[in-house]
Amino acid sequence: MHTDKIDAPEGGIARHFRSVYNGVLITAAGYDRAEAMQTVEDGVADIVAFGRDFISNPDLVERLRADAKLTPYDRKTFYLQPDMPLEAGYTDYPFLGEEDKGARSSGFVWEA
Repeated sequence: MHTDKIDAPEGGIARHFRSVYNGVLITAAGYDRAEAMQTVEDGVADIVAFGRDFISNPDLVERLRADAKLTPYDRKTFYLQPDMPLEAGYTDYPFLGEEDKGARSSGFVWEA
C-alpha cells in the first residue's frame, strides 16, 4: 500500500498502526530529518525508512547526520527513459559539496 496515496487517519498512518500494533513498526514516505527523528522519539514508529531520497543522495546517511540539505529527486529518472543517458538517475547524483557543479556526472542537468 502506498501511504502517500491514501487518505490517512487523523494523526497519520503510522500513528494509527502504532495504536493497534506493538511490534517493530517501520514507516516511510516523505519524511525529512526532523520529522523522522520526532516520529521515533515520540514512539510513533521504531524506524523511519528513506527510499527516494537515497536515490538522489548517495551519501544520505552523512547528510542526515550533518543536517545538510538534501538533493531533490527527479521521478522521471527513476526508470529508463528514451531521452536520457542510461546512468541518469541512480548513479549520477552529486555527493555533498558537489551540488554547485549544476550537472550530474551523466551530463543530465538536474533541477534543484
